[in-house]
Amino acid sequence: MPLRPSRAIPIVMDPRSHNNNEITKPYDQEWPTIGSAAAQKSKLPTSPPTKSITSGLSSREDTPSPSSTLDVYARAFVPEAYRIINEFRPITSFKAPNPRAFDYIDYVRSFGAQPYLQNRQLFEHARNTSLHHAPDYFETKEFLEYESEQTMFDNYERHFECLIGREFAHHLVEHKFQALYNQQIQPYPKNNDLYTFEWPGVREETPFIQAGDLIELRQLIVMDPIKRIILMQEWIKAFQRPSYNIGQLAILNPSEPLPPGWTGASIIARVHTVIRSRDTVAIYAPGLSGNLNFNVILPVEQKPYQARLNAISHFGRTLGSLKLNRLSQISLDKSWVEKMLFPDPQDGVWQDKLDPWSSTQEWYDDKLNFEQQKAVRCICERNYGSVPYLTSGPPGTGKTKTLVETALQLIQLPSTSHILICAPSDPAADTLLDRLGKHLGVDELFRLNAPTRNIIEMPSMLQQYCCTTADNAFTLPDFRRLMGYKIVVTSCQDSSMLVDAGLTNSDIAQFERGVMTAIHPTSSNYTCNLHWGALLLDEAAQAIEPEAVIPLSVIAPPIDCSIAQEPIFVMAGDEFQLGPRTYSHHPRLKTSLFTRLFRRPLYSDHPLARKNRPPLYKSMLPMIRPPFANLFRNYRSHPAILAFSSYTFYQDTLLTNGETIDSLKALNIWRGRKWPLLFVPNTSDEDCDKDGGGWFNNGEAHRAVAIAQHVLSSDLINEEDMCIMSPFAAQVRLLRKLCRDQNLWNVNIGPCEAFQGLESRFVILCTTRARERFLERDIEVCKGIIRQPQRLNVCLTRARHGLVVIGNPKILSVDPDWIRFMGFCQRNGLVDGELEVEGVKDEKLRLETVLLAQARDSEFNVEDAAKQLGTYTDDDMVWALGQIAEDIVRHGYEEEEEDYFPEAS
Repeated sequence: MPLRPSRAIPIVMDPRSHNNNEITKPYDQEWPTIGSAAAQKSKLPTSPPTKSITSGLSSREDTPSPSSTLDVYARAFVPEAYRIINEFRPITSFKAPNPRAFDYIDYVRSFGAQPYLQNRQLFEHARNTSLHHAPDYFETKEFLEYESEQTMFDNYERHFECLIGREFAHHLVEHKFQALYNQQIQPYPKNNDLYTFEWPGVREETPFIQAGDLIELRQLIVMDPIKRIILMQEWIKAFQRPSYNIGQLAILNPSEPLPPGWTGASIIARVHTVIRSRDTVAIYAPGLSGNLNFNVILPVEQKPYQARLNAISHFGRTLGSLKLNRLSQISLDKSWVEKMLFPDPQDGVWQDKLDPWSSTQEWYDDKLNFEQQKAVRCICERNYGSVPYLTSGPPGTGKTKTLVETALQLIQLPSTSHILICAPSDPAADTLLDRLGKHLGVDELFRLNAPTRNIIEMPSMLQQYCCTTADNAFTLPDFRRLMGYKIVVTSCQDSSMLVDAGLTNSDIAQFERGVMTAIHPTSSNYTCNLHWGALLLDEAAQAIEPEAVIPLSVIAPPIDCSIAQEPIFVMAGDEFQLGPRTYSHHPRLKTSLFTRLFRRPLYSDHPLARKNRPPLYKSMLPMIRPPFANLFRNYRSHPAILAFSSYTFYQDTLLTNGETIDSLKALNIWRGRKWPLLFVPNTSDEDCDKDGGGWFNNGEAHRAVAIAQHVLSSDLINEEDMCIMSPFAAQVRLLRKLCRDQNLWNVNIGPCEAFQGLESRFVILCTTRARERFLERDIEVCKGIIRQPQRLNVCLTRARHGLVVIGNPKILSVDPDWIRFMGFCQRNGLVDGELEVEGVKDEKLRLETVLLAQARDSEFNVEDAAKQLGTYTDDDMVWALGQIAEDIVRHGYEEEEEDYFPEAS
């Protein structure tokens, strides 16, 4: 099946990318079906043979596609007549004005702070050379042999400056390869300044484009394609132009003519709107005339990188001065910055008794469980010391709910009456705003958006919490109004607006001191009063550290701030889900601040760390009060769906408390024990799209669509409640086409990354990969779902009530995690066909044990079932006691918590 090309000119693969040395024979096995033999082998009750739900596919669809001989990761071949135009600096250039530009200097003047902040430069430590040329530190011994965080502490600024520089360089390369050639753009009706064109891949965020981004258009001359190529060959021969490295731009010699077919002009337009559902981009390009065929280039915006460099530089200088002070023995006390970025066990607070528990406190959300309430109380009482408080929770355990309750409780306290809440993305920040908006009014809650964000991208019911100009551009409110908000919600990147506008704790304190000194010049009793009392960061594991420290620099206190006034820093996330999205894929940059802190001894070696699955005994005291909370009650998914992830990633600690999790139990696709999980073995081969290296699997895609149709025919589920995902963009495009051909317009189809943080009642996961030879490259470029545990965890935890996984058992068996998953399916008969997996260990998954107990006794008790199955341990008692604690919260008992925990035996 031909797939839609993603470039405007006819694209062919470079003949040099063919590999004729290896031709893999297609598989010839038929689709397997489950029967009594499989049931006997798995020791399940035998039942009549059941027809496979995909056995009705046509022979054309069943036949595996022949293996491709192309190098799938070779870049798409572009004729040099078009490509070379992008390698020269234009003679003339026009840049579309930015109607949404915000004047931060004028804003600082508006509330009279400029005289007191006149030595402050808005981009004070950013250096453009840091972006274009990675520092020599990249080659130094301490970087190459980086082992300890002490090395990072000693070289914090240089370390991340280097990583940001490399990220910027990779970003440039990625955008170069995503350019469009000979692209015709169309005028937008009723607006002479807007134009639209199709940019395939925008829906899958490859490339990632958003409103306000710059777009460079290189205008072409209408010319016969053959004539263009001939003229270009003559031009290259006449001027002996060498090949240029990626990212370099040559300067044309005035004495030589332009490359044939180019006007020499470059127009810098701005993205007005991105219509992802149609892979369409609308750009603002006033005054455009002449031929509307262009080479389209996506430049890399430097400002986001500069904001990260500024924040890293701020903390790097602070850490550097601390190091010098210690060497000079001027001060041996750790500063707030050091405790936030490098907390140690000695920074914690010891406890020698368990805290008494009372249920008299009023909660905004009356459905908070015991662990969530305990985390909120701990943060509000600040009894764990001046270190980051980390809330770790798998999907569906209520991390965001806990963070929202924390915010609402904190603003009731005098020291934290104004707080900043951030998330790595705008949609995640909008979710926080939506939940907070149920409790706060427009005078208490503010959503800070960058002026470049288009207002139509934000839900209309949330726009009342924003400040906009007359032309609907987002902006900052006036100083007095902004200072009155109790909670400001924004993205990590957009929090740099507060830095640029002089609204950080340090700047406000400097402004306040200057005004007080001017009014009372002889007074010497000035005290530091912080405006921002806390920073709450949601989805923290998805933010790179240089991005996370931008809002941290907003709340960082001045050097002379007292310990009592130090702000609170709370992060919530899941270090076992997909980490930050980067271009360089450098492991140190992909390690978020949240994940890095959780690996430090204060958290990882604590007796109550998740990896220890500890029972809580009074004999464990005294111990450091845990500056973290582990959430383990899942309210989203069926236990069978969670069992594998709980065991593999969360030390087998998850419990399910969801309602209606058996809503799809009546579907006739379930096999074996009839749990709502199904593995469908698929032996069809994958092939590569000629669009520069996308993988698709024709047989697998047809099976997925057949399953979707079969499930939807039951009337137990709507199309909107179903999603089909694949780790490869070409497979996603094929799935969309097949679904649309079957009038399945509302089934949600997309890449795995697009579903992080989302959920669906029924999920079909297409693994796509069928050959081992491409796995190493998959891992390098972060594609696929094999030997990539975080991506696997995301995919398997999106489903609430039903999950179907389609994959090739042979290729999946190279991954121990997949062996465990298939082993779980095999021994419980959750397979549509025959499945033999080698290397399966004799493991008992906790939730699997619970399900087996439920099957024996519908009125079972966790503790009793564990005893009967011979797996009773002390920590089974802990979970039972956790349920008792839950009852205490629900029924309002006022007994002390310690009365419900046993002494160590």
